[in-house]
Amino acid sequence: MQSDWFWFGVTFLFFLFLQAIFSFTASKNWIFPETSRKYLHILGGMACAVSPYFYQDKFPVILLAGLFFFLHFLASVRPAWLPFLSVNKASRGVIYFPLAFAVLSFFYWERDPVIMQASMLILGFGDAFASFLGKPGGKGSRFQDLPRGKSVNGFLVMMITGYFIILFAGFSGQLPPVTYFELFQIAGLTGLMVALAELLMTNGTDNLGIPLISALFLDYILIDPSDITRFWMVAAGLIPFVWISWKFRFLSLSGSLAVFFMGLILFGMGGWAWTVPMLVFFVLSSVLTLISHYFRRKKGELTGLSSPRNQTQVWANGGPALLVFLVAMNNLWPWSYAIFLIAVAAATADTWSTEIGQLFGRRNPVDILSFNPIEKGRSGGISIPGLLGGLAGAALISSLIYFQTDYYFEKTAQFWILISLTGFSGTLIDSVLGSAFQVRFACRICGRESEEGSHCNEPGRIVKGYTVFNNDSVNFFSIALSVFLGIIAYNVFIRP
Repeated sequence: MQSDWFWFGVTFLFFLFLQAIFSFTASKNWIFPETSRKYLHILGGMACAVSPYFYQDKFPVILLAGLFFFLHFLASVRPAWLPFLSVNKASRGVIYFPLAFAVLSFFYWERDPVIMQASMLILGFGDAFASFLGKPGGKGSRFQDLPRGKSVNGFLVMMITGYFIILFAGFSGQLPPVTYFELFQIAGLTGLMVALAELLMTNGTDNLGIPLISALFLDYILIDPSDITRFWMVAAGLIPFVWISWKFRFLSLSGSLAVFFMGLILFGMGGWAWTVPMLVFFVLSSVLTLISHYFRRKKGELTGLSSPRNQTQVWANGGPALLVFLVAMNNLWPWSYAIFLIAVAAATADTWSTEIGQLFGRRNPVDILSFNPIEKGRSGGISIPGLLGGLAGAALISSLIYFQTDYYFEKTAQFWILISLTGFSGTLIDSVLGSAFQVRFACRICGRESEEGSHCNEPGRIVKGYTVFNNDSVNFFSIALSVFLGIIAYNVFIRP
């Protein structure tokens, strides 16, 4: 244990010294700041991977990672205090890097350190190589509708790097016994998943997402490596589904990739029971939106074209359900499937309430807090048809509990009521948050108020609410609060 603190001091001083050197060379224009950060990325990934050979206990390692996380966070908010710890304002990846290492060390240091080692190597080398070699080139190399700087080249570099790191771990005997056929498949799918994570995540969050996703997948698949072939079959089945969704403008490119990624986790790790509710929500809500817009245009309403869902909207509506599923994988909640259905029911209720309310509402809705009439489509509004539509959507998703065969519920009727009501509460919570906190802008040219940040090709001025509460974040928080209410209701009314 005494040697652990020796290496703690050595590692801490070594990386502080490196960052000071790189900061000095960047100030002299001897090396680009972005280049120095990528060198640190590689060295950091290597240091994380070899740490189990120097440290006996995980506590000093987690403390060291936490210290670097704190220092870089401090440098991001008070740059003058730590000028040699430069943090790119556009990307906070240097903050998330040690946080990812701390999380993986906590879970895998003693149980399966190779998962932590491989995941941090993928982050260290893959993200750096994708930055060095994956710069967007000519036309066709850029991904549209994705975070700036993401390219086909970077995607391929990240995928290939992840692939070869897992192959190296397997051939060197670090992984549990697997056949060569299984190893090549595991390496390929790991590379695909981390490349998708790098492609979809922005502002440095990929430095947290890449290693966590890699570890999650390896942790699952190494229990039964023979299951990897089924994962590839799932991926093959998802491709035509997301392609059709993109082709018919249900989803944008980023939304299609997010759905593919989410489906690969839910279907691959959870099976039909966890996948069908999300499919029902997505397909029926998309069709309902098309039907609503079609008939409203026939009535003379100016609805415009229904824009495809992008990845932000996909994560806002499906993210809470995915988080519940990931918790359920660790068997923390034996009743988590019902809570998962609540998250899906809340997303369905909100969408159905909006579309049915606008389609069948003869009068303008009223604000849920002031009860004053407001225009159709404005956040915070409720109407009788909309509320009935939201209740119907939640009840439909709740009914799926009767058709799944993976879980047994002794009080199925009570669970159906629980899921329906708490799922329906999502549309009420959404309206309350929309009325009280959602941001609204006024156009500087024509004066029109809207929830869009710009109008008449000019950025609007805020007249109400807070910028953090836009339509997507309100959706996410309303679903999350519905899940929280569901947990409370279960423990109060159903749990024996």
